Amino acid sequence: MRRSIRQYIRRVKRKFPIMGRSERAYIRQLTVSVESFFEGDDEIAPDMVIRQFGTPENVVRSYISKLDGTAIREKIIYTRRWRVAAVCSLLLLLMIVILCLTYLYRMPGELQHFINIGTGYYLEVIE
Repeated sequence: MRRSIRQYIRRVKRKFPIMGRSERAYIRQLTVSVESFFEGDDEIAPDMVIRQFGTPENVVRSYISKLDGTAIREKIIYTRRWRVAAVCSLLLLLMIVILCLTYLYRMPGELQHFINIGTGYYLEVIE
């Protein structure tokens, strides 16, 4: 794929508010269309791609205008929920790690005992 086509497709991808399965399929279809249109040309200026297919903003607007409003809303809500769940999971994991490290830091006597053992066992003399 030529550089100007890659740049154009990359800019179109960045303009999408969400990137789901249908959006990726649309991007693939757009890539095939752009490549087939400029198949015989050796030199392609970025302006030629924009002139033929429109600005990335217009391409995304035309795609979104074809969608149902409730479908867009559901996709955005679904994406937000996944992002919130991912952030909460990472924060929970961070808190657990911090608590474990704090616990290990506050018990230096017991920790030092395990470090001093060295061999993994010790003899205890019972009198």
